[in-house]
Amino acid sequence: METGLQSGQEPVKRWTLKRCLWLCVPALVLGAVLRVGFLAAVPQVYYGSDSNSYFYTCSALWNEHRVTLPAKRRYLYPLLMTTLPALPGSPAVAVAVMQHAVGLLTLVGIGWVTGSLVRRKVIWVPAVTLLAAVWPRMLWYEHELMAEPFVLAMFVLAVALSLPVAGLRCGRRFLWFLWAAALIMAFKPHGRPIWLALVFLGLWMSWRGFPWNRKHALAAGVSAFLVLTGGSNSQGAWLFLNSALPLVQLDGEKWREYREILRPMVEESRSDLLNYATRQRVYKKTLNSTDRSNSLGQEWVRLCKDPVMYGKVAGSLAVEAVLSAPGTYAGMVTRKILLAFSNEQVSAFAPARFWKKQEELNRDRWEERRRELELLYNTDRAGYDRMVAEGAAKRFWVSDWESRFKKLLSWTVYEPGVEGGAPRIRPTWMGGLVALGLLATLRRVWWRGAAFVWVPAVFYLVLTYAVGDSIPRYVHPVEWCGMVLMALGGESVLDALGWGWRVVAGRKSSEPRSALPEKLPVSG
Repeated sequence: METGLQSGQEPVKRWTLKRCLWLCVPALVLGAVLRVGFLAAVPQVYYGSDSNSYFYTCSALWNEHRVTLPAKRRYLYPLLMTTLPALPGSPAVAVAVMQHAVGLLTLVGIGWVTGSLVRRKVIWVPAVTLLAAVWPRMLWYEHELMAEPFVLAMFVLAVALSLPVAGLRCGRRFLWFLWAAALIMAFKPHGRPIWLALVFLGLWMSWRGFPWNRKHALAAGVSAFLVLTGGSNSQGAWLFLNSALPLVQLDGEKWREYREILRPMVEESRSDLLNYATRQRVYKKTLNSTDRSNSLGQEWVRLCKDPVMYGKVAGSLAVEAVLSAPGTYAGMVTRKILLAFSNEQVSAFAPARFWKKQEELNRDRWEERRRELELLYNTDRAGYDRMVAEGAAKRFWVSDWESRFKKLLSWTVYEPGVEGGAPRIRPTWMGGLVALGLLATLRRVWWRGAAFVWVPAVFYLVLTYAVGDSIPRYVHPVEWCGMVLMALGGESVLDALGWGWRVVAGRKSSEPRSALPEKLPVSG
């Protein structure tokens, strides 16, 4: 359907969902092949180090007949887990199938966002969605029991609903946008920064364009409820203290006894400040350990056992540390972000390696939480052992290409420096194209729509890594934004080449032609 002219010259086809689906077909086919192949080799979801906290509500309901939603893991994802034991088969298989299906649907949303921004849709929509379809980290976290695939899907949905930006002036469209943004936090409180940035942009760009009514107020109220009731304050203070540890002030009257306890650890962390991004995890567990063998002593252990008091002490010391050297802290956070983007793709696609890692985590769980694993796998220990033995003997052909994926698909290269020396950091070709795409968002044709892609991503990364350490999993919900920015960078390169070609062709056409003889001489 022809609807108008691009740049006053070429007719432009209307961007429709049907056209988007056609352009996403290659990615959907390849993505389905990869996911079905992975499920055939390893049908069970990976039960990672944080997975039991997501499955806790389900285990408590079915094994102990009580309803509980810990502040750290609320709301929709753990509640969704409670429905799976009622389905035929194993919850471990159901989670994997469900999350891979969500991943495929997310590809269509990524395609819609890309096509809403670029002019050369036939090039960039298939390119971006194919990259997302084969991205190892996306494939892997769809196969692990955690909320990240749903956070990613809701982020993509909210951005897709915001484009084109003029549509937000419609009250119904803006209402759906508000609910999609709220669902980010409903699946995981960790998504607060994304929600906040999206809602701010939506209100800013459409404040006077639609009538605010009770439905919008309800969506805003639900969002406020999710913000106030999700997440653990003591955990946030603990992670924040760990991030700001080298900058903790050792002199001060308030909390003097705790400053003295931390003094040896603070001084040790300061000795190699520029490489703290790679060393931060060394101190993480100690700062929150209630084990009697904690090297910080029994006074600190007693503090860790009091979540309210711990939150006050750790939060106060961390805030004071950041305010004492904000520039230094900003550099520490930036290095953590770049390190997280450079880490090797998380993967255990080879079934033998998958089950080896799973066995290492489950060995103690079978002793401590046997009924939880029986509920997850729908079998006893003997059945689980047979499942592991049979699964480890299978093969997934993608694992043969795993090392090549790790080298090719990366955003930055991060090489820690010698002790006391600065690390070496450089962008890969993909990272360079993302940087070019960020610059391209300043173009008038893009800045409004592209803001819904890069502003929430940057805001999320800064706040997340200002508190947490350099865990690569944190970048998973926003990596697709880098892929879209790559398309904008590539589009800008093609625009520049086209402009240069037109300039050269225009000069040639304006040059006077040389006179030709009326008759050409005949040889011989």
